[in-house]
Amino acid sequence: MMILIFPNRRLPDVGRCVRAAISQLQCCGLTPAMTRQDADALQVEGIATGEASELLKACDLVIAIGGDGTIFHQAAVAMQYDKPILGINSGRLGFLSQLEATDLSPLSRLATGDYVIENRMVLRMTAYRKGGTVTSFAINDVVISRSHLGRTIDLDVRCGKDQIGEYRADGILFATPTGSTAYSLSAGGPIIDPSLESIIMTPICPHSLASRSIVFSSDKVLIVRPTMPDAETQLCAIVDGTPVEHMQGSEYVTVEKSEYVSRFLCFEDRSFYQTLNQKMKLRG
Repeated sequence: MMILIFPNRRLPDVGRCVRAAISQLQCCGLTPAMTRQDADALQVEGIATGEASELLKACDLVIAIGGDGTIFHQAAVAMQYDKPILGINSGRLGFLSQLEATDLSPLSRLATGDYVIENRMVLRMTAYRKGGTVTSFAINDVVISRSHLGRTIDLDVRCGKDQIGEYRADGILFATPTGSTAYSLSAGGPIIDPSLESIIMTPICPHSLASRSIVFSSDKVLIVRPTMPDAETQLCAIVDGTPVEHMQGSEYVTVEKSEYVSRFLCFEDRSFYQTLNQKMKLRG
């Protein structure tokens, strides 16, 4: 069983965590691997190395070592190769992680198959513009807002042919159940069990007392466009925290369930609700 390790090299002491994980895996007869760049940067020897694309094709599991940002960034890569991912928290909150850097002993369970794979829903965002379409995939969320910060925007949201509403807000956020504990939660959205499939829509700082989150079934296609499009209206689509597209006012965006799934490796004795209870207490 080959296990590809992707560390966030910017974190302090990540090298120590990587070496401990490698030692644990090798003791169990598993084959750890890293990209040449990561292995050289962290001065790791005695393991399989290669280019990322080659290793992703060959590996059986991806391990991401870092915070939630590292984990869902690598999860987005792993899902394109249909590989499961295991998160080890070496950052702050680590909501998506199954293990903490301070206790890697459960890695031995990989050798015995003592784990489960959870499939998580992924969103597809498609921006329709004059030059064609641009598509991105989100494990956490998609945000549609004005390109210039600090200004509200009027947005029309439809589900197929049905109008959901017109919103004056800083933007509209669409989250997966996995993303319901991230930006969506901060914006006032509900927490959804990640094993479910649904799309959570939450207005961001709406100029209304009546605007609330709506949870849609995963088979719905949601369409967002400016209420009064003009040349000065510029939209920005932000996918998992990264701006991916800027659009003029006459253009629009669709958000729907993707054909991809993100596969998370989990240990059965650590449930979503245990993690929720622990991590929310850490947040305060």
